[in-house]
Amino acid sequence: MEYCLSLNKKGVKARELIAQYFITNILSPYRRSMCHRRPCGAGISILSYDCDGTINGCDAARGKGFLDLGHIDKDNYQTIRTRALPLVALYPDLIPICSSCPFMAYCGLCLTEVFERENDLYPKVPRSFSCQWHKKAFEYLFKKFLENKEDAQILRSWQFNFRSQKVYAKNKK
Repeated sequence: MEYCLSLNKKGVKARELIAQYFITNILSPYRRSMCHRRPCGAGISILSYDCDGTINGCDAARGKGFLDLGHIDKDNYQTIRTRALPLVALYPDLIPICSSCPFMAYCGLCLTEVFERENDLYPKVPRSFSCQWHKKAFEYLFKKFLENKEDAQILRSWQFNFRSQKVYAKNKK
């Protein structure tokens, strides 16, 4: 981060991608990545299709079996949505350690990452490296925003710009 900030101060535009997601989560109600938003979009905001017709809860879960929600030849939309509903119980707001975290509103919990790390969809958040890392990252970013105007201005410039993407999409049609 410090290296990226130092490059920006020299006029070289460099961004750290995960910090960019976190900054966007802090400064905007819009979330670019389903994996870095709250709640995770698995099965709720996104569905992914495997080449064999299996419907998965997210792209990262394709072919792994643990977020399979159905098959395009056998299941209708309502069935798929009903199978995805239990994923709502895994929202950070409902996990006790997350609900008391000051960064919960900005953090994202990727169900695929949790499953691959813990072989369980219910996260063991306090022991999780990513939870500890996210807390440190948010502490760092908030400190930069509050204590260093130059760094804060650079970090604001890293925010994903959704307005320009919408204009681009309209012009592309």
